Amino acid sequence: MNNNSRLRYEIDSFVVPGDRLGSFFKTTVPGPGTSARKGHLYASTAGRLSIQQQEEQSLITVTPPHDFASRRVITVGQIVLAKVDRVSWTQAHVSIFATETGGTLQYPAEAIVRREDIGSTVPVTHTTNTNTANNKTSWQVIEAVRPGDWIVARVLSLGDTQRYMLTLAEPQLGVWYALSAKGGTVMQPKSWNTMVCPKTGVEESRKCAKPRC
Repeated sequence: MNNNSRLRYEIDSFVVPGDRLGSFFKTTVPGPGTSARKGHLYASTAGRLSIQQQEEQSLITVTPPHDFASRRVITVGQIVLAKVDRVSWTQAHVSIFATETGGTLQYPAEAIVRREDIGSTVPVTHTTNTNTANNKTSWQVIEAVRPGDWIVARVLSLGDTQRYMLTLAEPQLGVWYALSAKGGTVMQPKSWNTMVCPKTGVEESRKCAKPRC
């Protein structure tokens, strides 16, 4: 067991899908190439195990061995994993730490999620009238994401201030990991717009990322 991260494997070890990496704590964040089930972290792809320390949390990732360099380049349309630094009425300021393809960035990249890019407060389905959906009230930023949350987002563009512009306006995008406001327990998604603390049962508003297999 790695004492620093409570992992069963040493950093840079080669792991394969299904390998149990360690226990899942509020100080560990499951990143690309991993999944969390019943209190444990598992590898979901074959590759090298890595950990990136971010304040009091550790981002755990498994990176496929081929084409490492290209996987660290952020491109428009790419899915990224980011941490929310602060929020205002109009936007959320976040730091990108990894790409969906498994590449952990050497340095975090600054990005912004604007209120209009969070999406509708009512999920759009194949039966939803487009005109009606477009007229629905957009999210309040603080109700969608909060400082400390980890989000899955898509890169829209590179902004004018050298910050990436991200969107959450797809069902699979949104909050991936969040701690409860009281107690700091890892919350679980209850619905697309609600997370719940498993210890207290207290619910909090979030724009949740649709769970992936």
